[in-house]
Amino acid sequence: MAALPALERFRFLRITEMLYLFVFTQFRTQNRYALLLELL
Repeated sequence: MAALPALERFRFLRITEMLYLFVFTQFRTQNRYALLLELL
């Protein structure tokens, strides 16, 4: 994978963080990891 500029990497991490927060808050179940893998 090509090295991303710092700004792009930061943006990607922020989006990923928001997705994790959304999944963990909306789907407090045993299947949240499976769901997260399906989203990728």
